[in-house]
Amino acid sequence: RKGRNMNLSEPILVTELGVTSVVVGETQSTICLEGTADKYGQVFVTYVLDSAGDRTGGTYSGSARAFPNGEDMVAAVFRGIWRREGAKVKIFSLDNVNNGDQNLAVIELDVLGKQALVTAYSLN
Repeated sequence: RKGRNMNLSEPILVTELGVTSVVVGETQSTICLEGTADKYGQVFVTYVLDSAGDRTGGTYSGSARAFPNGEDMVAAVFRGIWRREGAKVKIFSLDNVNNGDQNLAVIELDVLGKQALVTAYSLN
């Protein structure tokens, strides 16, 4: 898109989401989040973290459904990397939303506190 520049110094979204479930597998874990996310309204998010072997990092995939106006739904798919220190997980995500949004998101997940801080930047 001509004339548009990415602005990675000002997030388009900063919000906290609650962890609704953690499903642990031998080489991957599935984490589900839920909450309200500014322009996206009510959101439901799933991350599937694949371990790189020592369970301190790896790659992940995910998806979300959001209801920005309480009726219409938008969907997103994510890909990225993650790393863990103790009970804290940091996810670096490239998000592709079916409304045309493309975002870079950083998710700071506190597994024991059951909260995630999501900071997103527009790539459009």
